Amino acid sequence: MDNKYLFLFSVYTTVLFFIARMVEMKFVKQELIPLKFIISDLLVVFGCSIAASYGYTFSSGFFGNFMNFVTENKSAEIGAPEIFTNVPEF
Repeated sequence: MDNKYLFLFSVYTTVLFFIARMVEMKFVKQELIPLKFIISDLLVVFGCSIAASYGYTFSSGFFGNFMNFVTENKSAEIGAPEIFTNVPEF
């Protein structure tokens, strides 16, 4: 996945969090929250979503193989292990 899409995913996640936070503030709590707290929450959400996106992208092979083991779906072919029976070459 391209880095541009990871950044856009984080922006979309942050915008959705902001909308949810505004709805909660207006209709559920019915009290105003200072803007500095909302901005700090948005920065935390953005940072966490970008870190999670990069982490998932760079370890997608591990998660794919793990989910194959859990669900017994074979989307990736697992080869036979290599066994060395000759004399070592070193």
